[in-house]
Amino acid sequence: MSVGRSLLGLLVVALIGAACWPAGRDRTAPVPRNVILISIDTLRADHLGTYGYSRDTSPAIDAFARRSVLFERAVTQGESTLPGHGAMLTSRYYGSYHSSPVQGGPPLEVDTLAEILGGQGFATWGFVDGGRMRRVFGFDQGFDHYEDERVKIKRFLQKVEAWLDGHQAERFFLFVHCYDVHTPYTAPDPFGGSFVDPQYRGTFRPNAANFDAVESGRLSFGPDDLRFAIARYDGGIRHTDHHIGGFLERLEKRGLMDSSVVILTSDHGEEFQEHGGFQHKKIFRYPNLHVPLIVHAPGRSPRRVADPVELVDVVPTVLDLLGLPPHPGAMGRSLASIVDGGTDEGLAGRVAFAEGTMPGSGWRTVVSRRHQLLHDVQRDESHLYDLEADPTEQVDIAAQQPALVGQLLTVLRERLAENERRNPGRPAEQRPIDEETRRQLRALGYVDE
Repeated sequence: MSVGRSLLGLLVVALIGAACWPAGRDRTAPVPRNVILISIDTLRADHLGTYGYSRDTSPAIDAFARRSVLFERAVTQGESTLPGHGAMLTSRYYGSYHSSPVQGGPPLEVDTLAEILGGQGFATWGFVDGGRMRRVFGFDQGFDHYEDERVKIKRFLQKVEAWLDGHQAERFFLFVHCYDVHTPYTAPDPFGGSFVDPQYRGTFRPNAANFDAVESGRLSFGPDDLRFAIARYDGGIRHTDHHIGGFLERLEKRGLMDSSVVILTSDHGEEFQEHGGFQHKKIFRYPNLHVPLIVHAPGRSPRRVADPVELVDVVPTVLDLLGLPPHPGAMGRSLASIVDGGTDEGLAGRVAFAEGTMPGSGWRTVVSRRHQLLHDVQRDESHLYDLEADPTEQVDIAAQQPALVGQLLTVLRERLAENERRNPGRPAEQRPIDEETRRQLRALGYVDE
């Protein structure tokens, strides 16, 4: 990054902060200098202690949440890595830039957070652990430096910290993504097996091929095997939490926690037979759509927010907290006033939207503070669930609540219409997938690649 670009960006930020602070915002709160966005792939929110889980899977994340703003009902915009991160990094719904369910990242004409902040003089650094976040899927767009080697979290974070030690910037955006919670659930000890019942004598190995075999009836699977699979998944969370905790501590020692917006989230959750299946590629219920969203900004008081929010809100929130103008292409909304401790009248009654992006999927959904409406656009069929009375979504109450179904369906159709209005109507260009990327995807369980 050139000195001229850096100084110009700082001047723009200073002018905006002085003259254009958003209405209703706390003017006494410090303007953060940097942005650090941490994405833990496949992390369902309800398996974290701070979201009510009974196991001690996340002591470090829980401690981070206690000093931050935690959104209790954050919803991803798709059921897998690409649409989830597309929403997180562009503030766009998947259907607004892809004309069909293809497995691609954002196209070049869609601005990313890295591009937006780079244009304001920020250095932009991305460190991802390969897989579907490799360059071939377009997520390197806008980054000055982007590493996508598959090395697992310990070595991965060492590389991030070495980069921070060796590179100075007036202001920076750092994006960090890891896969260590994702299948196969093979996190190393002492944490990987910490929740496994020592009496388990089964031979099941929780990887994508075996989960698919169980779903097709080719492999036997009992309650003990299910408990083992969940324990291994939880061990992956505990392993990841240990390393993320150390990373946050070292950010604190560098003084970066006092000068940066630090956001921890995920792209999607995971399913453990709550609705007959596993993993996340085919599942569109709440356990797979409910993700953590924890925002730490210097000078802000911790709080918990119960109203639904979306991953498309990340970009507008970051820009607002930095005192930068809103991006005209964003489809989310800023949560900065909430982070600042204020109230937001518009958040009450709001719903979050998500859409199926896998080939053949007709599912679209909206989630309110209490309900989830699932709608199959191919069959024109709706299902309604009460997330408070029936958190595992076993009882469809659509027939008993036709008025509510109609209200939520109206909102859902409005989101679909907005996607259609913005969509360029042409197939997105797909970069060819190299053999190394294919190897990594197969290792992560994307066996059909």
